[in-house]
Amino acid sequence: MDRRQFLKVASAGLVAASLKTRSLFAKSEAGLRAGNPAIKYIRENVPLYEMPAYRGRYYNVWVPDTLDLAERARISLAGALTRQCDPLHDYETYQEAEIAGHPPFMYHSFHDFNGCQPKYLEILPLFRLMTGSSVNMDSDIGMFNALLRMTGPDGLVYSPVEGRPWALFDCWNSVLRGVNMPPSDVKQIFSLWPHGRSIITLCTWLSRDPDNPLLTEPMQAMIQGTPKYGLEHKDFLWYPCELIYRTPDKILAAAGTYGGSASAPVPLEQAFAEAAAKEFQASPMACCDAGPTLQGFARYFRMTGDERVGQVTGQLARYVRQAFREDGSFSPAWGHTHSNCFSLMGLLDYADLFGNDEFKQVAKGGYEYGRRGGVPLLGYYPHFTGDGIADSGAAEGCNLGDMVILAVKLSELGVAAYWEDVDMAVRNHLVETQLTDVEWLHDTAPGQTSQAAAIPGQAVQDPVEASRGRVLGIRPASEVEHLLPIPGFVVDQDVPERIRGCFSSAVQINDWPRSNVSSCCTANGNRAFYYAWRGILKYEQDLLKVNLLLNRASPWADINSHLPYQGRVDIHMKKSSRVKVRIPLFVEQGTVKLTVDGAERPFGWEGRYLDCGGVNAGQMVKISFPLEERTVVVQGPFGKVPSITLILKGNDVVDMRPVGVQHRLYKRDHYRQNETKWVQRTRFETEENPVI
Repeated sequence: MDRRQFLKVASAGLVAASLKTRSLFAKSEAGLRAGNPAIKYIRENVPLYEMPAYRGRYYNVWVPDTLDLAERARISLAGALTRQCDPLHDYETYQEAEIAGHPPFMYHSFHDFNGCQPKYLEILPLFRLMTGSSVNMDSDIGMFNALLRMTGPDGLVYSPVEGRPWALFDCWNSVLRGVNMPPSDVKQIFSLWPHGRSIITLCTWLSRDPDNPLLTEPMQAMIQGTPKYGLEHKDFLWYPCELIYRTPDKILAAAGTYGGSASAPVPLEQAFAEAAAKEFQASPMACCDAGPTLQGFARYFRMTGDERVGQVTGQLARYVRQAFREDGSFSPAWGHTHSNCFSLMGLLDYADLFGNDEFKQVAKGGYEYGRRGGVPLLGYYPHFTGDGIADSGAAEGCNLGDMVILAVKLSELGVAAYWEDVDMAVRNHLVETQLTDVEWLHDTAPGQTSQAAAIPGQAVQDPVEASRGRVLGIRPASEVEHLLPIPGFVVDQDVPERIRGCFSSAVQINDWPRSNVSSCCTANGNRAFYYAWRGILKYEQDLLKVNLLLNRASPWADINSHLPYQGRVDIHMKKSSRVKVRIPLFVEQGTVKLTVDGAERPFGWEGRYLDCGGVNAGQMVKISFPLEERTVVVQGPFGKVPSITLILKGNDVVDMRPVGVQHRLYKRDHYRQNETKWVQRTRFETEENPVI
């Protein structure tokens, strides 16, 4: 079927008829739908998906009480990733939490799916592989089954409106606004950015359960259908309509990027005809909107080698490439660090799969551009980076996480060596941007108390009255009087505990501000934890390569890091192999000592990697070096803070001045001791290695 025929079929709006044409969408006696029956998904009857058990083993061990990314993942799993959601509405995430409220509260909006939910679903299985944690697994299953019901027969992922009318409430006033709102009878909304994130997510789940038709069939629908909503121009595929609206009798389309307002909706065929008739002009913002879809297609090609998928991946890559200048730096028209970095990841994935050296250098150049706009020593990178962009004095979990992931991927693929950047960022601003202490959020303003219901997740008592005076995003609650009575729309019960493990949307250099928390930042910040954890070590062909001196369990060796108490790392070997360990740049090579089972051993160097030689299973490698405090004064894009004074031990900031005024960061006096503190942990050694 060519595009013209496809559009005519799609525009007919015969959704119910289309559902019956594929086995996946047919009714099934086993397909009794779970969740809230008031929500009308594009696929009503889908068999419930049950995920396979995570494979691995648990064991208890005493380890240094230093940064452990698996423990950080546990915090998020027990908090934000599984509890910043609504069990009353099929575990839909709350995109926004207003922690400046007394008490803090959460609410639903258009951006629940546009900005967050597919991202949470990608991270959840990865964190369970890191930790072995089974806490709140109902959230994983609830959210994922909802995603399966959102995937239409045309391969697009639609956010339903009926049963969740806040799908039309754009609390940021950023996309759906003014005269260009969707029609009042809209039933389903497609947005390109979360659609791409959904493809990435489904690939992650599919890598664990590759033969399950509940996953393979919607993935095939996505792979076949997604290109049909694009237009071919020269050698690339572009999307003139980032938004599609389904009503009972028609399909409408509009331009409208993740970061920009929608255009007026027009019939789908008209939108494509008008776009095809115009001279193509690249929009960096729109090109970046296709970045997640590029990543999703590249990931699926890596899994399957499907030639048609490879062709479309190339077309998407050449479109996304136009978001960047020749050297990879961000366009002056769109300097959003997050969406630029995310698109660079897609270009890098494509370049690795197809040996495209030009795109590898574009990805490297883009990373270097973002790096120059921030402070690598801390891993601090502002929201926006680019020519003439004002210093906001704040960063978000999205861009902090993306810069770490991009550095990991560039290093893993051998494009450049950025492990030092990763180490500095992860140890400092990335972990400081994650909220682990929530007690300060319980401070209640004089005369104000929570009016929440006694049952967690339920709506506040008399929600209309309780919400008066509140601001939802940048919009007054009075604008959504029709939504306030809906149970679950606004909640303020146990919000600090439910968002524990989240990431700030506007973290300052030395302060966690009491402002809104957008769960898109939580998703992207946590995503970086997985990539950094993965990058700690790599085992291949009887060689164990340790890139980061951080705690980690694995089938090949366990790493116990004493940094920053002492300059010491212990590697407990589980499999005989040759071992190479990257020594950080702050260490003078001549001061390093190596012992194996307590006996000194001579060693050589390969760049910054110490070559330990062959080590047998059961032996313990100990690497040690001096670690002293040093003081550094840093000037940077810190807004009203002109400079900061740091005390570092190695790459860890152990003190920062001036201190924050709302919620101080870098409370690390305990690390200034030189005696290692120990803690007992339950470690999980996963047997799985997902293709991502």
